[in-house]
Amino acid sequence: MASDQGPVEQEQEVPAVAPEAVRGRVFVFTGRLHTLSRATAAQLVRQGGGIVRGTVTRETDYIVSGDAGREEGAGGGERAGGQSRKLRSAVELKAAGAPLRILGEREFLCLIGFAASADQAGRYYTASDVRALFGLGPNELAKLERMRLVRPVLRTHSDRYYTFQDLVLFRQVRAALDRGTSLAQAARRLRLERHGQMTLHFEAAPPSVIPFRQPGEENYSAEDWYQLGAEIDEDPADFARATHAYERALDLDPHHVGALVNLGNAHYRLGQIDEARRLYERALALDPRNPRVHYNLGNVYDDLEEFRTAIRFFESALRLNPANADAHFNLGLVHDRLGDVEKVRKHMLAYLRLVPEGEMAEVAAEYLSLTACEDGAPA
Repeated sequence: MASDQGPVEQEQEVPAVAPEAVRGRVFVFTGRLHTLSRATAAQLVRQGGGIVRGTVTRETDYIVSGDAGREEGAGGGERAGGQSRKLRSAVELKAAGAPLRILGEREFLCLIGFAASADQAGRYYTASDVRALFGLGPNELAKLERMRLVRPVLRTHSDRYYTFQDLVLFRQVRAALDRGTSLAQAARRLRLERHGQMTLHFEAAPPSVIPFRQPGEENYSAEDWYQLGAEIDEDPADFARATHAYERALDLDPHHVGALVNLGNAHYRLGQIDEARRLYERALALDPRNPRVHYNLGNVYDDLEEFRTAIRFFESALRLNPANADAHFNLGLVHDRLGDVEKVRKHMLAYLRLVPEGEMAEVAAEYLSLTACEDGAPA
């Protein structure tokens, strides 16, 4: 099922597509892409006016084959003889005179004007670069991102990419660690110094519906579509299908709160903050006592740095669900930005009481230590 803990991090910033390359053309994807997820690649095609299909037919203009189609359908009978079924169909149609083109990942990315993973190294710094330069590993990077100190400019299947500005920040973190400062203390100081620099300004059109057909789908109810999406939306390979399922649920029942929330999460992952907020607000109007909706809106307004509004939604989420440890942690971060040390300590303590072994327990404990002298409380 989809997580109750609100929206997840956006997958990546999506570039503009050259519309003349894709407008009106039919694309089919097979295999595993390394630079983009297939869901994001499909979104790029749709934004350029192209059409994405799930099967190869004579109407197909392009089939995009990641890993030469070797990854397709593991365990699902899609692969045989080293090629996916889609790729074999494309080869057969092409041999019969169909004008479709078979593109590798790099060719597809060139077609839409997006740099491949291997080319990103010249523009950005990878997580591996950060580790080599500053000794900051995946755990440290994850904590810095969770504390909203830094965001990768791009995520791919193979790596995370950071800008030169991020590199300067990592150097500051490394210098602080070398002075004996803890990671949480260094991050907190930098967060307060860099106030106002992390606002998200993503604007993108909502994704179009991707046609998927399974036996019996014509008889699916809104709840059936919602359950289908909820079962698969945590798997990146099924992200596009899950999004489509939520959209179908809402076509049948515009008042389905679960579909509104999870579709909002999907837009949030893609960085479409305004669309996510619109969907959450629709859900709020329908179910004003749903704690997930309040928590998700708190995350949205926190990312937009509308801190007072974020606090209001996090607090209402806690009134409705006092066991939401993540709401306490995020409230602690927001109050730290606003300089309210007493409330920082209150919410970090609450987080630790609820999940003493939680993902951010070490950071929460460090916040208590860092704020002790400021609050006059014992360390």
